[in-house]
Amino acid sequence: SKSLEVDLVYLIRPIADENFSRPLNPRMAIIADHEKGYVYSGNLTKPGMDAGESLVTDLTRWILEHGKPRKIMTRNRIVNTYISDLCRICGIKTELRQNLPVIEDVMEQMERSGF
Repeated sequence: SKSLEVDLVYLIRPIADENFSRPLNPRMAIIADHEKGYVYSGNLTKPGMDAGESLVTDLTRWILEHGKPRKIMTRNRIVNTYISDLCRICGIKTELRQNLPVIEDVMEQMERSGF
């Protein structure tokens, strides 16, 4: 049984979109395997879409495909609140942590590559 890291992060750089007058600053919903260091999902939220809803949708899809994880770690109460109903219904333990090393590593790599 796995432990997952889950977070909503802003991209470092805004993204230009021809349908909008200003650059967008989307959030990415990330689901990662804490033990293996593998990122399962990193989807950008679409303009006008609620980031929390997007995260719960991605997490639900992950659970249906891979099964229930033992624990889901988040680093802030907002993300924890987004996933709390799903985790309670599925019997998944949640844990607030200071650091999510896999997600932090991914964000550092993205920043180095210009994202």
